Amino acid sequence: MYEGVGQYLFYLGADDHYGGDDFNQKSFVQYHDEAANRGAVILKFGDQVGAITHRDPRYSARTVKDSLKKDYFVNAVLDELVELWKPYVDHVGGFGMGNHEVSFLKFYGVNLIMMLIARLNALRSKKLRPIAYLDYCGFIWMTFKSSATGGSYSGYKAAYHHGFGSNAPVTEGIIAAKRFLNNVDDVDLLIVSHLHKNWSIRTERFRLNRQGNVVCRPVRLVQVGTHQQTYKEPGDFNMSWAETKGFPPAPYGGVFLTLTAADRKEITARVEH
Repeated sequence: MYEGVGQYLFYLGADDHYGGDDFNQKSFVQYHDEAANRGAVILKFGDQVGAITHRDPRYSARTVKDSLKKDYFVNAVLDELVELWKPYVDHVGGFGMGNHEVSFLKFYGVNLIMMLIARLNALRSKKLRPIAYLDYCGFIWMTFKSSATGGSYSGYKAAYHHGFGSNAPVTEGIIAAKRFLNNVDDVDLLIVSHLHKNWSIRTERFRLNRQGNVVCRPVRLVQVGTHQQTYKEPGDFNMSWAETKGFPPAPYGGVFLTLTAADRKEITARVEH
């Protein structure tokens, strides 16, 4: 719950794929530095880590960088993830699961995201709420208390799902996201990831209110990008899986969501890429 009217900023991201040699750390730092400097709450929706090991059919020598090729892989990757996230530990609101973390959980019975959250919460300011575990899909309900209306509340509801399907080179996943939205009732925002695309669209829903009037309201769909590099630099002959499939270069970064809560109990949203 947020006290008072005003603007509230969130950074929505996913698909960092840390741990492989195709992780673009420069892009990661650029976007997360901006989020921290602007005071945004960072929410991540899965595939924070590649976590591809020899038991995974996607494994190759390049899917795990040299510093992680150790017998104690879990310890090594967690230590590096903690160092990666230390500068942003007081800005993170929650971490979710992606298909990469789910595969690792299936192979080894280890939930890397739960372990990462525990490590980061130990470093986080005790004045802040603990980092939330967001799982693979779920809801976030952001409520705002307005003193001007006698302490009444207004809310903004977001649904999220790490994502599904393949690259969707033509539709960019818009059809699949709109289809999934049909399964979700009464939300203002749907966040998806997984496809390594970056877009947002606005659609409208209408209904009858209790007074019998037709009411229209906007619903936003947001697809967040990645920090995994699709194509390598000249002279680097390591081929990525996406490259062999002929996928287009993946756009970097997530999106910024600004919510403005007004005294008249109305919340407006703005999305920046």
